Amino acid sequence: MRAAKIIAITMLGLALLWSAPAISAEGLGDSDGWYKWEVTGEFTCGPCSGVTTFYVRKEDGKPTRIRASNSNCGKPVTESATDLGTLSRDESVAIFLDIVKNSSFDMDVREDALIWLAQSNSDIAFEYFDQLLFDT
Repeated sequence: MRAAKIIAITMLGLALLWSAPAISAEGLGDSDGWYKWEVTGEFTCGPCSGVTTFYVRKEDGKPTRIRASNSNCGKPVTESATDLGTLSRDESVAIFLDIVKNSSFDMDVREDALIWLAQSNSDIAFEYFDQLLFDT
């Protein structure tokens, strides 16, 4: 049931992204390049579990790519990355929410952030989805 809700919310959320208010992604730092952080056991990705490493690429001050990796799936970034250390699920969700809500960012990176919000199993993320679905 929850998986069906995640899929439905993700699809509707993608359709509603165009009207999301602009918010900056403050949690990523000011320089261009890759940023990475780890989250332990909080994000689900099919068979993946354990420590998930997220990578966000910034170019011209804006996030342009999101990648994720752990020991079971995903491809790590081979370039050097500014290590933000270990962040909580809620801190990661805040970064992804900032990206999703910023209409000046490229739609591809906003879609990736939205997908990771749905994978977070976070009450904060689901409150945002409820807001998108029912307060518009």
